Amino acid sequence: MNERTRRGLALVLLLAAAGCGTGDEPDEGPGQQQPEPEPEPEPGEKPALTAAALLVRMEAPGTADLVLGTAGAAADAERVIVYADAKLEEELVRTPVAADGSFGPVSFGDNAHARIWLVAENEHGLSAAAALENDVEGPILSLQEKPADPSASADARFELACSEADCTFACSLDGAAMAPCAATIDYGDLAEGAHGFVAIATDAAGNESAPIAWDWNVDLTDPVVTITGKPADRSSDPAPVFTFECSREGCTFECAYDGEAFAPCTSPRTQSVTSGEHSFAVRGLAGLSVGEPTSYQWLVDLAGPVVSFDQQPPAHTNEDEAHLAFSCDEACTFLCNVDGAGFAACESPQTLTGLSEGVHLFEVRATDAAGNESERFVRWTVDFTPPTAAFTALPAPNRAAATFEFGCNVGGPCTFTCALDGEEPSPCASPAVRNGLAEGPHGFTAVPTDAAGNEGAAIHHAWTIDTVAPVVSMPDAPTGTTGNYQVTITLVCDEPNCTFECQVNGGILLPCTSPHTMSLSPGPYTLRLVGTDAAGNTGEATAGWTMGAVEM
Repeated sequence: MNERTRRGLALVLLLAAAGCGTGDEPDEGPGQQQPEPEPEPEPGEKPALTAAALLVRMEAPGTADLVLGTAGAAADAERVIVYADAKLEEELVRTPVAADGSFGPVSFGDNAHARIWLVAENEHGLSAAAALENDVEGPILSLQEKPADPSASADARFELACSEADCTFACSLDGAAMAPCAATIDYGDLAEGAHGFVAIATDAAGNESAPIAWDWNVDLTDPVVTITGKPADRSSDPAPVFTFECSREGCTFECAYDGEAFAPCTSPRTQSVTSGEHSFAVRGLAGLSVGEPTSYQWLVDLAGPVVSFDQQPPAHTNEDEAHLAFSCDEACTFLCNVDGAGFAACESPQTLTGLSEGVHLFEVRATDAAGNESERFVRWTVDFTPPTAAFTALPAPNRAAATFEFGCNVGGPCTFTCALDGEEPSPCASPAVRNGLAEGPHGFTAVPTDAAGNEGAAIHHAWTIDTVAPVVSMPDAPTGTTGNYQVTITLVCDEPNCTFECQVNGGILLPCTSPHTMSLSPGPYTLRLVGTDAAGNTGEATAGWTMGAVEM
């Protein structure tokens, strides 16, 4: 090949490598560089390189690459020369071409070339050139179909897909030697347990894909669930706990209450319930196997029994003995506790004797068949001490109506009986009002009785109604004209314990006593005397005189 031909082929290869066309193209615009003209053809028929029939393959690292052409790859050529560069300056190897246009394989280096350039020459020195990629990448293998993990089937199908055309495959099941296989592989009668599948694809250049693997488990046995913990068939537990276990390792569980849909659950399982009949079901899942449900029915009774006292002591009593009777609205057993001594089995009725004074407590606890408990108690007071009463308000004096207020200050609360002026006692309450009282002395009596029935000492109030004004006088008061500059006047009241007030000449009314002495200066005098008896009634008297010349 002469220098001119070599340069022309190098240009073609450079343009091909750059993605440029080499056929007839429009002229470039003004100022743009015009391409170098193609070399003139040499005499004779030009050979051809068919790219589809060319193949380059990289072997293992450190070994040579191979290039070959299948039949028709280099038609009408005598030889094929392999170059390392597009300028066709670095020759790697040359090989003769067979009559059918095939050549090689021939090694040409140590797999350091990702692209090579081939030139075919005939006996006339005419050439054809082609750039060829060195196929060093393995294909990509993928699984388009595979069994589920876990699988409830003893059959398995794998479908392989390769990223390149004309791939071949090799497969292995459960560690067996790799063997050629089709893109679709079916396995049957697989044993229960773990299985593994591996496949490799090889492209037309001999490159192998990365192995692809799939591990799965074949699960053909249904799990069996046993309920190991549950409430009693008649229960008072509002939040019963169920425990359960599975015949298979690695089970998961699904639970359902009262016929609802199954939902994932774990053991122990707690469920809030109401009174009534209930059901619980649990099933196991192992892989794709779903076991038959295990169920349990029970009755929930959350209502405690109703306990009633049919006989009990009054809240306050002066008896040292108490009789109690009690009952339940359903079949029950009883525990009794007296004054905190502790609960002990008992039956109705109960009689308590020798009770001391003070507060007492009787408790009864009933338990029904479901274990529900209810308690009732009776508290009462034993009181042997009589109450003490007192008046808290007395009637105003000299009124025809009298109001008394009274109460127990020890041992209350109390009830009372009352009597006025010796009449027959009758029940009464504070305040007690008595109307239409006559003049004269009166007496009111109240007798207390406490809640225990103890009667206390009577309380009594005596008083007198007096509405008559006292008669007051000044029997020795001067009259007319007197010459004494000092006079002494006796003050008189017809009732005992009167008090006096005196007023001289309309002045201030001042307290005074008998005898009443006055020092006088000449002039007229008027003395007003007011007497008040013990009932508050008042009487008046007046005396008048004139102070004349002083007697010597």
